[in-house]
Amino acid sequence: MFNLNISNLLPYIEVFPIIFISFVIGFLITPILRLIGLRFGFSTKPKSLSNENERGYETRLHKVTMSRLGEFAVLIPLFILIWNQYPQMDLKMLGILVSIAIIGILGAFDSKYNLSEIIKLPILIIATLILIFTGTYFDITSSLFNPGIPDIYFKNPITNSDISSLSFLFTLIWIPVISTAVSYVGGVDGLSEGTTAIALMIFLLIGIRINDPITVSIASICLGGLVGLLPYNFHPAIIYSEHLIYGFLIAILSITSQAKIATSILILTLPIVDFVYVVINRTNKFLQSEKEKNFLNWLRAIGTGDKNHLHHKMLQLGLKPHQISLIQYLIYAILGLTAIAVSGMFLTLSLLGTLTACVLIYYWINIKIINNKNE
Repeated sequence: MFNLNISNLLPYIEVFPIIFISFVIGFLITPILRLIGLRFGFSTKPKSLSNENERGYETRLHKVTMSRLGEFAVLIPLFILIWNQYPQMDLKMLGILVSIAIIGILGAFDSKYNLSEIIKLPILIIATLILIFTGTYFDITSSLFNPGIPDIYFKNPITNSDISSLSFLFTLIWIPVISTAVSYVGGVDGLSEGTTAIALMIFLLIGIRINDPITVSIASICLGGLVGLLPYNFHPAIIYSEHLIYGFLIAILSITSQAKIATSILILTLPIVDFVYVVINRTNKFLQSEKEKNFLNWLRAIGTGDKNHLHHKMLQLGLKPHQISLIQYLIYAILGLTAIAVSGMFLTLSLLGTLTACVLIYYWINIKIINNKNE
């Protein structure tokens, strides 16, 4: 006879109150955030009211001026509730909160002043360094390689502990790349917010399984806030978000949850493949341009909006915004559940198979678009 052990379900049930409270806060403050964004210029104008030289002009789909403060429906509950969920505020948690605050403020300024990548990247790196030196980084020796691999260690000036150079460099690359990759997802109403919510749910399940309080606290609170935001953000949206913070949160949770790197990559396959595809296209376009070939100009070119993202290509195929969001929600859910269900060789095979499938899908979509234009 099947015997369900309720005690095993208690950790999963216990997170529902905090998710619900965060949801209520996010749902109630989103209309206020919308008004603040419109009143004080934390917004984005439609093409008809914009300058053609503005970054992202070509990719704007909205018809009216939209507030871009939606992410604070997630951040405000986080900073209100985290003290109750994590009463022992150690250095690691403090570093996480400070870095999240920096990226949240950066997003607000970006929504108002349309900052370039030259400004955003150094700030993103500073926030990443704060994370690393307060204890949040990938342990490469146990995550990727066999323990004992030759490495160079240096003393952390804040914690006075040793840090692997490989761990330091990988984290310094991982967090900005994942943050940017996830931020690129958001070009259709509700797409970035919904896919981020699914990723948070996956990392929440992992956090509960390994009993990590940081992962459980951040993922549950942010998940509730995002669900509270989505009714206003799903198509037709009345408020937008600055998506960099979503990628930053996911990058942090991929570390605190102690998930294997292959697991994190599998969960984030779509934004990673989309990011690589877009960067290659923009780099190729930059190399063919007459601009002086240097790092700063390349960085500007990478930050220039275009219609090479997956969601733009799906729009060109005739799909509606809400259809694109729902399709990608389903893909994220399948990949996330696969990532937590498999391990070892099956995880590696799943990752390779998924990456191959994504490349083939991109290839098929491009061929389909070209054929449609020819017809």
